[in-house]
Amino acid sequence: SSAVGGNGGAIILTSAPFNLPGSPVTVRVVATNASTACTIDLLDTESITIEPEPVGTASTEVAVCSGDVFTVDLQANIDLTAAIPSTFSWSAVYPAGLTGGVASGTGDISEILTNLTGATLNAMYTVTPTAVGGNNCVGDAFVITVPVTSVPTAPALSTVATNGCSDASFTITPDTYINNGLTGGSYAWVANYDAGLTVQSAGTSPGDITETLRNETGGLLYATYTVTPTLGGCVGPAFDIRIGIESEPDAVDVTVAAECSDASYTIDPQLYITNGVASTFSWVAAPDGSLTQVVAGTSPGVITETYRNETAGPLNVVYTVTPTAAGGENCVGDPFTITVPINPEPEALATQTLANECSDGGFVITPQSY
Repeated sequence: SSAVGGNGGAIILTSAPFNLPGSPVTVRVVATNASTACTIDLLDTESITIEPEPVGTASTEVAVCSGDVFTVDLQANIDLTAAIPSTFSWSAVYPAGLTGGVASGTGDISEILTNLTGATLNAMYTVTPTAVGGNNCVGDAFVITVPVTSVPTAPALSTVATNGCSDASFTITPDTYINNGLTGGSYAWVANYDAGLTVQSAGTSPGDITETLRNETGGLLYATYTVTPTLGGCVGPAFDIRIGIESEPDAVDVTVAAECSDASYTIDPQLYITNGVASTFSWVAAPDGSLTQVVAGTSPGVITETYRNETAGPLNVVYTVTPTAAGGENCVGDPFTITVPINPEPEALATQTLANECSDGGFVITPQSY
């Protein structure tokens, strides 16, 4: 540093000395007479103690996950060979897409930042250290960089485009719902089912969602899965995927009123659907062995047939009916049975020749005998 004479003989330093070693130093002051060029060593009479300033080191921290708390110990960034205890003030700059931070602060840096962009973003902190004690000397600013890793994201709620059917297995792949490019992670999930849905085959978390659910209510019900994605150790925000489960037709086994031998009858299976689902029907008939089919019906559709019973008592035709919902995903219900009793018809010989009777003589014939 240089000095000039001041008023009253004072010596004024014209440039500031600086001290980086970390402990105070003494400055020797020499006065020079401008006219004679003579110098006077003032060390014995004048000395100035220069306190050190803290020296920070710029650094890039280990990357942190979006949504995780992180803390930067700024004292650890002060030159360890002269680790001057310091206080810190800082200001931050965040790129577009990095949210949740504050513009400035004091002390160590501790924040939770959110990055859903699909790429790593850097938070930049400009830190100014100030020595604790003495004249509280201020050091030069230095920069701390904190990389923030993005996490997978998806819409808060997605509905599977195609409904599932009652009693039919379905698979949902959460990876296909990620909308920021960070696919390939793992997915933990929990399920919530509308009242009326029952689990026939449960899926296993984590992974794709594969389940079989039963809906016999007659209406559309939803299963909602809350999914939490994880990629590279970073956990993303949970999101919901729901799937509609259409009802299957539901029926009970019935026995209808008896029909007559050789008489055509028609049965509409829709009458026996108990949950109101409009349906189509396929069916197969299993008649008792002594029944003769006179007119055969055609499946699918309503049942129209004619059977002959020439035995002494009623015989049964049992129809196993499979209902299929007429609409939506055409969900198939459980088979049920319709039993039709066929009463016998009276049976006699086609022609009977009786003993001769006399003219003008009365006779009695009892047809039941034949």
